[in-house]
Amino acid sequence: MRIPATSLCYHVNAMSTVRVITLGCKVNQCDGEAIARELAARGRRVVGRGPADAYVVNTCTVTGTADAKVTGCYVERDPDRLAAIPGVDAVIPNARKGEVAERVEAFLGGECRPAGQTAGNGRRGIRECPALQQRVRAFVKVQDGCDHRCAYCIVPAVRGEPRSRAPEEVLGEVEALAGAGTPEVVLCGIRLGAYGRDLGDTSLAGLLREMRGLSL
Repeated sequence: MRIPATSLCYHVNAMSTVRVITLGCKVNQCDGEAIARELAARGRRVVGRGPADAYVVNTCTVTGTADAKVTGCYVERDPDRLAAIPGVDAVIPNARKGEVAERVEAFLGGECRPAGQTAGNGRRGIRECPALQQRVRAFVKVQDGCDHRCAYCIVPAVRGEPRSRAPEEVLGEVEALAGAGTPEVVLCGIRLGAYGRDLGDTSLAGLLREMRGLSL
């Protein structure tokens, strides 16, 4: 993930614009939507196209093509290279995606930080992700990470070990979506079949059975 911005410090009004650009999988889409919603809650106007006062690029690195498009996951591979790109104000790893809105706020508020500053890796966890609703579907992130370590895939290195959201969190979100009139929910994860293995007392099948038992 990168936050391109000018290397100068300046102040802008509370309704300054931010554009969130997301590449890659549905999990990344969920993360990007969560960042956009937090920025909007802070009073920033999130735009889908055109120029903005600040940009957040949520990156992908599963293939060489994804790397070439821009730069998330690519940050985990080569943060120094991204930090050296002119106009990049911060390079933030996956484990600290929750800090992106705060960093954007600091920039828009005129706080001066060295261009290309790289954040540490932080503690890996699975952060709650507000559902990304597209037409009749809502995507709900329930799992992150993978430990297969296939020779052709870099996902375990950039996403970490498998982590699952607690069933009660997932069920609560699904109930809220149903109550809001969403007719279809899609569960998503990096290695969805591994859901619950780190929790010890549930599985993807168990989660689906509990979902079927909801009074929707």
